[in-house]
Amino acid sequence: MAGVRTVGASGLLLARHIVSAIRWCSPLGILSKHPQQNHVALSKCLQQLTLTSSRHITFGRGQQQRSSVATVDGPTAGELRALLQFGTDRELRQFWRRTGARLDVARAANALHVLRALQAEGVAPPAIKRHPALLNIKKARLSEQLSSLRRLPAPVGEVFPLLLLRADQLRAAVRAAGRDGQLAFPGHRSRLHYLADQLQTGLETLCAAVRRNPSILTFPGSRITEITRLMIDGGIPRDAILDDPYIYNHNVSVMRERLEWVHRVQLRPLRPWMLRCAEHTLQEHVERFQLRLAILSEHGDEVTYLSERLGLGRARVSAFRQRHPPALRVSVIKMKEVLDVLLAYGISGEQVADQPRILCYSARRIRERCERLRAAGLRPASLLVLCKTPKDFDRYMAAATGAEGLATVPDTASAAGERTAGDASPRTPA
Repeated sequence: MAGVRTVGASGLLLARHIVSAIRWCSPLGILSKHPQQNHVALSKCLQQLTLTSSRHITFGRGQQQRSSVATVDGPTAGELRALLQFGTDRELRQFWRRTGARLDVARAANALHVLRALQAEGVAPPAIKRHPALLNIKKARLSEQLSSLRRLPAPVGEVFPLLLLRADQLRAAVRAAGRDGQLAFPGHRSRLHYLADQLQTGLETLCAAVRRNPSILTFPGSRITEITRLMIDGGIPRDAILDDPYIYNHNVSVMRERLEWVHRVQLRPLRPWMLRCAEHTLQEHVERFQLRLAILSEHGDEVTYLSERLGLGRARVSAFRQRHPPALRVSVIKMKEVLDVLLAYGISGEQVADQPRILCYSARRIRERCERLRAAGLRPASLLVLCKTPKDFDRYMAAATGAEGLATVPDTASAAGERTAGDASPRTPA
């Protein structure tokens, strides 16, 4: 049907071209009183237009033919589903989307070949499903990659994610592994075993991380050990190092200076990006960290801080997580700015508890709206007014200022069930 719609659209486009050509020809006097001459003139004018539209029609037919090709036949799909241990075809299709390729007969056959080859090397189907891109490796490349991988001092079933490296990268890694030995990594067979031991993870997880930065496989052993010990001894979590393997590409002296700096200011938690980012980025992060500490120094955590400033119990503040979960995920720095504005304009803790999502709005926006309400002599009964979209707030102000002698204005639009931007909680009538 997609192809038919494309052809129909192209035919309509061609008709529009013809009408446009006739309108263009008539004022210029190209059309004469003789039908034969008109036919020749129009034929010349429409020749190029017809060629353009015919390309659209041809493309539509091609789309129709490609869409009619069966994705994969029954026996192949059944065998692939069985090897990958899926219960239904739907589960197989959902998994295959992660490969980034279309599941057709040729790709399914290639995936079966990859599965059998990896299972022969001791790779279990659940491990293959964790790395779906493996199923797109072509037969010739797979044979070459497996030949190189077998030369590593580790079972193929543990380092198989490295099959996704380019052929030249894997060959360079094999050559570097042959030079490692006991001298570069005492007590370990290779750098892979050393890193897996230091980062306390398995070889499969390590290889999946190293694949994002293959330079780790060819760096001098002294650099690998120095950076690894520097980060671990500096208090950087091991899982954070695995998530950021690019840290091994950066200057060791700079990283050492950064570690001394963040320890002096007692920055927590530590992450590898802090050792390699621009200096001004780290400076801003440190300033925000110190400001956060200053705000929470007398309160402990965000819930206690909100509870004491709003005059509410901890249980009521904790209930914000159910009513509007993002409210307690707001930065404590922004939270303080918003509370300062709300309390300065006489808004009570009960009103905030009624609409906790107000904590997610900017202090500047709240201040501007409170000023407009104060200038108009209005005092809304609900914070729902401050949460309105700009257009709805303008409408509210126009309607409210048109009524005389109102000190407290009910939010009639909200009572009717109106939804506003950023809302994730049930509406409460004002």
